[in-house]
Amino acid sequence: CWVLAGDFLVQEDSTSVFRNYAKSTWYKNILIPILTQIPLLIRFFQCLRKFSDTGDRFPHLANAGKYALSQMVTLAGTFHP
Repeated sequence: CWVLAGDFLVQEDSTSVFRNYAKSTWYKNILIPILTQIPLLIRFFQCLRKFSDTGDRFPHLANAGKYALSQMVTLAGTFHP
């Protein structure tokens, strides 16, 4: 986030658009949650697909549950005040 926001390019005493962007509601409440959820969703659906292909509950459904729980924890942490 620090690299994407461009804060490393800005002087400490500067009032740049980069510093305001990182504090914006769109960035904190929409972009960051989407970026953190994408890898978890991909792995979750991979586990469900693997279960569908093989029919083995363990370890595929256990891993899918792990990723579902990780998604809930990430969203709760993101939106907790």
